[in-house]
Amino acid sequence: MKKKQKSLKIVFFRIFYLLGLIWSFDKKYILLIPVTSINKSLLSIAVILFPKLIIDEITGPKRMSAALLLTVSMAVVLIVLRLLGNLLEAFNNGRIVRIKSRLQLKLQEKITNLPFWMLESPEVLDRYQKAAGIVKVWQADIQRLTGAIKDMLTAFVTILGVSWILFSLNILVFFVIFFVVVINTVLNSSAVKKQLAFYKSCTPHIRKINYLMNELQENEYAKEIRNYQLQDWISAKASILLNRVYKNTRENINYQTITQCAGVTAGVLQDGATYLYVGWLLMRGRITIGDFSMYIGAINTFSLSLKDIFNNFLIIQEAGMYVEEFRLFLELEETSERMEEEEADAPLEQDHGYVIEVAGLWFKYPGSDSYTLKNINLKIEWKEIISIVGDNGAGKTTFIKLLMRLYKPTKGEIRLNGKNIWEYGFADYVKKLGVVFQDYKILAFKMNENIALTDFKNISQERLHIALKKAGLLEKARSLPYGDNTYITRKFEEGGVELSGGEQQKLAISHAIYKDSSIMILDEPTANLSPMAEYEVFHNFKDIMEGKTGIYISHRMSSCRLSNRIVVFKNGEIIENGSHEILMKEGREYAKMYSLQAEFYKNQG
Repeated sequence: MKKKQKSLKIVFFRIFYLLGLIWSFDKKYILLIPVTSINKSLLSIAVILFPKLIIDEITGPKRMSAALLLTVSMAVVLIVLRLLGNLLEAFNNGRIVRIKSRLQLKLQEKITNLPFWMLESPEVLDRYQKAAGIVKVWQADIQRLTGAIKDMLTAFVTILGVSWILFSLNILVFFVIFFVVVINTVLNSSAVKKQLAFYKSCTPHIRKINYLMNELQENEYAKEIRNYQLQDWISAKASILLNRVYKNTRENINYQTITQCAGVTAGVLQDGATYLYVGWLLMRGRITIGDFSMYIGAINTFSLSLKDIFNNFLIIQEAGMYVEEFRLFLELEETSERMEEEEADAPLEQDHGYVIEVAGLWFKYPGSDSYTLKNINLKIEWKEIISIVGDNGAGKTTFIKLLMRLYKPTKGEIRLNGKNIWEYGFADYVKKLGVVFQDYKILAFKMNENIALTDFKNISQERLHIALKKAGLLEKARSLPYGDNTYITRKFEEGGVELSGGEQQKLAISHAIYKDSSIMILDEPTANLSPMAEYEVFHNFKDIMEGKTGIYISHRMSSCRLSNRIVVFKNGEIIENGSHEILMKEGREYAKMYSLQAEFYKNQG
């Protein structure tokens, strides 16, 4: 009993949580829920009572004028109630679209504010998939859920209106109907639990299927699919996942069918028994034809309303589980790291520039037993340009992620002007960083919007011109149909253009230039450029980084000669640190990499 009470409390808690959330978006929608329910209840009761009164007048005193007046009154009442119902429904449907959009935005805002490490967690991504069910999955759809709340409230009011009719007939009829509805409810409850278990088991597979389908639609992957003939491979991969979902779906459908058949059988037996009883009363002359009409209508309405209460409660219970997933997902930010970040408020002021110090830094990824970075100690002076080199997997990009505060160090710390970077407010800190990653992302919007991004409403033409010129993209921009106002790709505009891989990289670089940050971080930003083009871009960066600090990661050793200092990573450790000349004289790892690459380019020439 206590378990059931606890379950009821949980359901009602979720309902009130959802209604409170909707209230914060749209108060009118919540206020109109009881109005809509009462209107529907009055309509149901009117359909029961008016026919009884009209039939009694026709078959009894035969007062045609009274019967006509009652008929006209019924028509007026039904028209008014139905018109009002349609208006309320249309009004509510319009507002629910806005509410669903707000919930979707809330999810998007939440996932973009999560700590970066959480976005690489399958558990978090699965939780996001479940939370998104409130706007994407039919079983959890917010419109279905609020509709269930309205229908349940309507059923309560209707039952209050017709119960007195059934009590006047025979209280036993009331209990027979109640008993059958309880049986149906138990069956439906079991079906709902099975349905939820089905969805939970399929969520990881569905997320993988959606990923594969999205990859098939993305232009960025279209060339690889055709070149490597990946259609069959992707289809086979998706087929395996679909078969797993299909197997679970078939089992779920079979179970749902059995429970529905059992429920229908019980309902038919109930209807047959009650109809026979009322018909027997009519034949014995104990009730009038009008009473017969009223009792049959009341039995049907009571039975349907009772079913609505239980069925809609099950819908609320089922969808409420998704509401719970939504709530829990929104509360994922309540982690120690996030709280520390929000509490960090040390002022980030520039006195004599920014000095970066890395002290005893160790790091391993969540869930990993081995360290990716080991005892990193490094100091980067103000206005210094350093190159970080090393083989793939040496820890270079991980180091940059830590510098950007995408992860927290496992041990040790990174300091900016003597203070741990986690003590600064996040937004204030990242304003000082202009970053271009090797896995950059170009958006299918205008070129100038890709460069200005958050500043797109107030683009500085001077800064835009400098960014395009320094990135080597100015002439390309001038050649486009609408200049820098041209859309990139044709996803949204027929007049959009497709940039080459190198031009896309230059576009990503131009954004970092436009941001005009004090510390520039370039993680393999020119991998698709020719050595000469890369040298040109990097040389231009030296001009624009006048008075700035520059951190440059590259596999092209020739570009490192433009740096003040070179730091060599290997197996997560710093093994060399010095200028090009010094490291070449030492003849160790850097000298070998440089000489091998120089020999390669010489042979290629």
